[in-house]
Amino acid sequence: MTNEWQTVCLCNQRKHLNQYMLRTSTSSTIDCCDQENIQTQIDLWLQWRAAHCDLIVPIVNNNFKVECILDPGCQIIVISEEVCHELSLAYDPSIRLNMQLANGLINQSLGLVKNIPFKIAGINIYMQVHVLQKPAYDVLFGRPFNVLTESIVRNYR
Repeated sequence: MTNEWQTVCLCNQRKHLNQYMLRTSTSSTIDCCDQENIQTQIDLWLQWRAAHCDLIVPIVNNNFKVECILDPGCQIIVISEEVCHELSLAYDPSIRLNMQLANGLINQSLGLVKNIPFKIAGINIYMQVHVLQKPAYDVLFGRPFNVLTESIVRNYR
């Protein structure tokens, strides 16, 4: 299997599902014109992603389930501007950070959202979250999440 990523061919479903990607060993697009095949491909991708990422899906702001990547190497908690607007969250633009991204670029956050409730396993955790324009994720839980939850990570082979 190669490390190439391939966008799933979504035919008439493209506008709703074009963000889903699939790791495959081929370079051709996948023929998935029927709804059942599209759902199968998405399910496979989500299973692969969940197995290879530290990922949780809490209910955010008592509204929607949002995929959150756990990254204990990050010093803050970040939400994408797009998800922030979808959840109707207001952020304070006077609190901004200059952040160095994984690719080495410096990017300034758009502001800070205070006290967002994240419901995880029936428990509400209120977090301060920085808003970033167009990151590669919806929400990134950095080290503050691990400290607040006193989480324990066990890695197995």
